[in-house]
Amino acid sequence: MTRYATVFLLAGITCGMSFADDSLWTGAVDNDFLNAANWEGGVPDMDDDLAVINNGANLPVVIPESAETITIGGFQLGRSGETGGHVIQNGGTLIVAPFGLEGLPTDFEFKSHIGDQGTLDSSWIMNNNAVLLYDGPADADGFGLDAAGENEFDLEIGAQAGEAMGRLELHDNAVLRVSDDLKIGAEDNGNGFVLIDGNATASMGSGISVGERENGHGVLEIAGNALVVSGNSAGPGQADAGYTDEGYLTLSTNATGTATVSVSDSARLYARTLQQRDGVSNLTVGDSAQFHVFDVFNFEEPDLGTATVLGSTGGAQRTSVIGANPSADITITIKDDGAVSIDSDLDDSSWNGLAMSGGTNRGDNADGGRSLIEVQDRGSFIVQQDLNMTIGTGIDAASTLRVTGPDAQVAINGNLYMALDPNGDFNDGDATIHAVITGNSHGTIAVGGEADISNGLLAVELSGYQPRGGETYTLLAADSLVGDSFLDVDLSMAELPEGLDWLLSLDDNAVMLTVEGMLEGILGDFNSVDGLDLADLDLLVSAVQAGTDMSFDLNGDSTLEAADIAAWLELKSEADGGTFLPGDTDLDGMVAFSDFLQLSNNFGDVSGTWSQGNFDGVGGTAFADFLALSENFGAGQGALASVPEPNSGCFLVAFVFAGLCCRRNRQS
Repeated sequence: MTRYATVFLLAGITCGMSFADDSLWTGAVDNDFLNAANWEGGVPDMDDDLAVINNGANLPVVIPESAETITIGGFQLGRSGETGGHVIQNGGTLIVAPFGLEGLPTDFEFKSHIGDQGTLDSSWIMNNNAVLLYDGPADADGFGLDAAGENEFDLEIGAQAGEAMGRLELHDNAVLRVSDDLKIGAEDNGNGFVLIDGNATASMGSGISVGERENGHGVLEIAGNALVVSGNSAGPGQADAGYTDEGYLTLSTNATGTATVSVSDSARLYARTLQQRDGVSNLTVGDSAQFHVFDVFNFEEPDLGTATVLGSTGGAQRTSVIGANPSADITITIKDDGAVSIDSDLDDSSWNGLAMSGGTNRGDNADGGRSLIEVQDRGSFIVQQDLNMTIGTGIDAASTLRVTGPDAQVAINGNLYMALDPNGDFNDGDATIHAVITGNSHGTIAVGGEADISNGLLAVELSGYQPRGGETYTLLAADSLVGDSFLDVDLSMAELPEGLDWLLSLDDNAVMLTVEGMLEGILGDFNSVDGLDLADLDLLVSAVQAGTDMSFDLNGDSTLEAADIAAWLELKSEADGGTFLPGDTDLDGMVAFSDFLQLSNNFGDVSGTWSQGNFDGVGGTAFADFLALSENFGAGQGALASVPEPNSGCFLVAFVFAGLCCRRNRQS
């Protein structure tokens, strides 16, 4: 390979110095990265080689599973013009270590790109045990705070791709380690996508930026059992082997930028700081996934209360803040069994914990935009220090903590401040606690210190549940409550029927909401006609199938399931003094042959009700309902008393056979 170019042009910067020629992919023979005949300039295999893949034949380029260690200086996929480059790395260790850039001008910035300025998509896909080490992340020399690798060069995904996209994927047991930054659609007009799943691992010493600059759009999806770490290039707790700097997860920072991050399955995302300063961002943590902010340089797993992070020599840059500027808009959704925690204890900031709608990454203040944290299902949200809601001073700043359902868990182990600046003065913006009530109990926001609600708002919403009276909800419990009342309370989304009223009460430690009064009528009489009858049970079974109208939640567990049907049957038994069991399609107190005929006539009806033989509210009238009827056949009193009880299994077979015959006769 020729290694004495007099002029080296890279990323629009011309440097009059000696440097290696590009290795340009032609794909003249096949798609093998290691075949010299596929490259103009030879196989890139030294730390002053730049691999350039712009179109060419036989794409994608394949680094085979049998590859060993390959060292290059950098790579460009889709560098300019109507080009695109694609690589599949099935194995081997690729070390990207620019060797000679110390001699470049101080303003020279080198970055490898997957999708740069081309108009076609570019991609790099890592499978099996493929490893990519970028800019010396495993070198222990110079590790520590503010030492982000050899040269502080970023890895760019979809840098300035515009409508095209740069894409990076890690699957199986792939490993990516970057000493400085991973940037996803982070340049002006950037468009980047990163997917990390399987048992893959990705770690960055400085940070992860998603959709950072003007018109930058970035997507990061983490799934499977993947682990992604920002703040230690060697992985969490590896202080003797990695580099660290800010350790940020930075979402959109420009008014025209967008960032989307999802963590699902059992994946984990760790960082030292969370930042979102502008634009539109969405962060979702669902399934059994986790996102934790803590000192990943010194700790392998979050251990709340131990992760003190000292200040940076470059100034405080690791405060966690979302919705900093007026045009910022961010939503964090924690659902299913997802877990999020913030443990940020800094010695050079105006606050610790998390700031919503205001503040800066350096711990100063800003006007603030809009921020929403939504906790639903069995999701868990913990702030070890303080939660500062609407710390910004702008009149349009607004933050909301929305808690949905009885199983959502929210804990603020420090203090809760609502619409207060770092000096404790009232701000003009809004800070709202939004309780979405879905049953006869509700998740409580637990505050370990003081909760200052005096400049805060409370909104209450009913979703799929109709209170009957007497319910009491503890919306917030604190060591001490500051303020005699909220600034305002909005009950417009929680209208009660005539005869019921909301009563909000506060004491020194808690905010409680009670439904006063009692609805007239009989529990379970959904149509308010003739007491508990078959029409009510049919309505209930249909509601269980739909799973949305919590006014049918008889047992108060905020779910609609067969247990609610069983509760209704118990109420019916108590009211009428008989026994009512699955299989009794006409509710006459007996499971008889007429019930079987009714079930058989409706077998396979996916919208079947109780009277049509759907006894569990699942999947319409199905084989499970035959089993339930068979088990209870002969129960009750009257016509069947003189009939010998048949063998359950044999009788079930006869039922199924008879049902098929009935259906055949009906269809002929």
